[in-house]
Amino acid sequence: MIVYFPKPYKNELYYSILARYHFYSGDIHPSYTLKELTGRARRINFEVPIGIDNLVTKAKIFSSTYSRDYFINNHTIIPLVRPFKKKEWIQKLIGSNFEGLRHNLFGNKEDDIKLKEHLYYCPECLKEQFGKYGEGYWNRFHQIPGIFVCTSHRVALIKRSVDIHNIYGIEFVVPRIDDIKKEQKKYKSDVLRSLLNLAEDVDYLLDKNFDAFPAEFFYEKYVTLLEMKGIAYPMLQRGNRLKNLLLNYYPHEFLEMLNSSFISNSSWLPKFNSNNRITTLQPIRHLLLMRLLCGSARDFFENEYLYKPFGTGPWICMNPLADHYLKKVVKKVEVSVHEANRAIQGDMKCSCGFVYRMRAWEKSPLDIEYFNNRIMKKGHIWEQKFNEFIEQKLKINEIARRTKMSRPTIRKILRDREKSSDSILKEEKKYIKISEKTSEYKKIWIDLRAKYPEYSRHELNNKNRAVYTWLRKYDKEWLEANSPDVKKVYRGRKKGYSVEADYDFLHKTQKIISTWSEFEEERQKLMRKSKYRLQKILGLGENFDSIRIKYPLTAAFIESIVESTDEFRRRRVRNVLEVKFRNEEVSFHEVAEASNLRSYKRDEREELKQYIQKLVEEHNKI
Repeated sequence: MIVYFPKPYKNELYYSILARYHFYSGDIHPSYTLKELTGRARRINFEVPIGIDNLVTKAKIFSSTYSRDYFINNHTIIPLVRPFKKKEWIQKLIGSNFEGLRHNLFGNKEDDIKLKEHLYYCPECLKEQFGKYGEGYWNRFHQIPGIFVCTSHRVALIKRSVDIHNIYGIEFVVPRIDDIKKEQKKYKSDVLRSLLNLAEDVDYLLDKNFDAFPAEFFYEKYVTLLEMKGIAYPMLQRGNRLKNLLLNYYPHEFLEMLNSSFISNSSWLPKFNSNNRITTLQPIRHLLLMRLLCGSARDFFENEYLYKPFGTGPWICMNPLADHYLKKVVKKVEVSVHEANRAIQGDMKCSCGFVYRMRAWEKSPLDIEYFNNRIMKKGHIWEQKFNEFIEQKLKINEIARRTKMSRPTIRKILRDREKSSDSILKEEKKYIKISEKTSEYKKIWIDLRAKYPEYSRHELNNKNRAVYTWLRKYDKEWLEANSPDVKKVYRGRKKGYSVEADYDFLHKTQKIISTWSEFEEERQKLMRKSKYRLQKILGLGENFDSIRIKYPLTAAFIESIVESTDEFRRRRVRNVLEVKFRNEEVSFHEVAEASNLRSYKRDEREELKQYIQKLVEEHNKI
């Protein structure tokens, strides 16, 4: 039980709360404080609140607001990371009381944004803290990787000299009033502006305290924004185009500070061809992309984006035979990607059935030079009017004038119609012949069944294969309904014992064992004579119980020559002494190391140790 607990200040870092408690508690050693508050006496983690459950148990007597969620959401940097991680990852981390964190929250790869190695603070904030509270504290916002300015005072943060990641043991550091006087770093105006923008986006996320979003949320929104920027297609070029856009948008010095300038050949940008890598992208880099593509993190999370390469419509109808020609009545556009050049295209679909295609860069269909090549479908109105022109026997020149098409195009349409009519006629004739023949064969099949009522389906088929084959192809449903039921015959496949096969496998096994040393030489290492390995060499995929039943002689021989694990270890020791240390004096540890026997079982250790020691002594006497 504790008799005092410091009231946490707004955005105070979890570590800072512990440090202030230590300062006022009078504990001689920091480990006492850490053990008392968190139940741990090991090193401090500056990113996650290790031991928080123990702290909450002791601190909640001072305020009912002190809970696990209270400290996580208000005094750690987890709210910045949480929206971008999988929900299961966050639940597992918190559920394990933060013991399961193998890596830091921001990654530890060489090309990741580097963690801060020191505590940072704003001198103006510190001055206000001492003036208002009589003491200072560490702001969680200022400790986030990539944050080097204060959004409240728009000045650079100052680095405290203590290296927080190389503290030997445990140390609690609190701000001093003398820290206010330290000199601040000056940034170029464009770098300062980028740093402030990033800091504002981080501030927004900490304030909103979002839960985890699904990876699809980010992937789909990013792709929409890439489309709006005109760099989404071709998909294989997304990464390079986005990289160039980012390098042109942010100052190089700013990207260098965030280890994100692409100096190495590797790129930290996702490929944006699936949502798999979205959850591995660092939060700060997410914010860089959001600011680049839509203006800010606030805009990204609070606005909906729709890709409309052709505007909002309505669009004009290009059907010259409709009464709404050139009027804005088209309300539907179907956007797709061209299969060959991967460019964006849109099919404008009018209610009259007329469909024409435009490219994303085209402003008006009236400006398209060869527009007739863009007509995807003419529709029922156009076809109806065209048929009327044919019935009225209008000349080709007049039809071409009314349809806004050339005379060769009209001639081609007429030729295609004739071919289509001929094709339809042929199909109709073919269908009639098939129907007549099917009816005829049905009668024959019925007669066969009446003549041979006891015959099976197979026997009726043998009587007239042509009829059965035809009906199966053109009216299978009728044939099934008018045929005898299929008689199911079950044939056992169980094989009996074969002496020949057993002897054959036995001889093969004996030959393998007699040439085992050659087998090991080919693989350049010792191999244990195990049941599994012999089965694999012989090609016997069954479990060993099946082999005992099918090939008892072979199974008995295998069981008589297999090596136990201990026998194989001893053979390995003998081999090392005979081959590697031949004519050399050697120690016990050298033999154990060379034999790879460092991880043998504890209960076998003494016996094997004595065996190795005995062989080493005998070897060194020679």
